[in-house]
Amino acid sequence: MSAVVTSDKGEDWFTNSYTWLTVLERAFNALPPEQHDEYDGYATSIGANFELMPAEARPRVARWLLRTVDELLGPVGAEYGWDKERDRAHLAELAAMLRRTADG
Repeated sequence: MSAVVTSDKGEDWFTNSYTWLTVLERAFNALPPEQHDEYDGYATSIGANFELMPAEARPRVARWLLRTVDELLGPVGAEYGWDKERDRAHLAELAAMLRRTADG
């Protein structure tokens, strides 16, 4: 299975379900439980589609996911075997997309 993140500018980032579910799990674990329902509809096991989100939610959701992706680009990524340049470059593409969305 795979997952896709689609930006509000029509960019797509594809990955396998393991990578995406790792990002998603870490992102949700960083949220207080009372905020899970708020973000649950925006990012699911098949990805996130910023085009379908309300415009006011896009930057907030992007910043939320970006915090996790930035962590995974650092030493934390090695815990998941993502310390190779190819893996880091792939995550960096997602980080760049999320950063553009977070900045509006």
